[in-house]
Amino acid sequence: MSKSVKIVSIIIVVVLVVACLLFLLHYTDGFKKDFATFYVSEGKQDILHGSYGNVFKRAYHFKVHYTFGVFQQDKSWHYKLRCINDFVFEIDGEQHQFSELDLDNLFDIKTTEDGLTVDFSKDFYTIVSELYNVDKEVIHIPTDVVRSDVVELTFYSADGKHSVKVSGIFGGLEQIFNAPSDQVEVMF
Repeated sequence: MSKSVKIVSIIIVVVLVVACLLFLLHYTDGFKKDFATFYVSEGKQDILHGSYGNVFKRAYHFKVHYTFGVFQQDKSWHYKLRCINDFVFEIDGEQHQFSELDLDNLFDIKTTEDGLTVDFSKDFYTIVSELYNVDKEVIHIPTDVVRSDVVELTFYSADGKHSVKVSGIFGGLEQIFNAPSDQVEVMF
């Protein structure tokens, strides 16, 4: 074998090893998590192991992926949107629990062939004012509310063994919940 063939062979092997390592790094979140065989993406961003602390302010299209989809027999999936941290809000002095609201009907949720579209473009005050048929000005949230994610959207694989969680608050709550000032859009 000539010297140039050996050099090219070594370069090819090194490139393949680096490509394999980059593949593993991506799907294990820098070797910190198990290998992601089920994940979602929003825009150009893959969400492999969850995304927390988001501020939702628009419609999002989450695409569902199986890493080895070619070999996956059942590519179905399901989701659940739920309240994970309840809080009280008042309308004209009457208290209401956020957890009592039917989240699936508050947001425009549409399943598509490849995923799910959730429209979080309405802020909290608009949603509540439409739901209770009141002006936004009569809605009050006590100032002692602790900042934390309020809603969680969980995607489940067909067999239920894998899930990806995306959680956060939606528009209108970020000032009340003292979200960091640089956190004005969803941060995946």
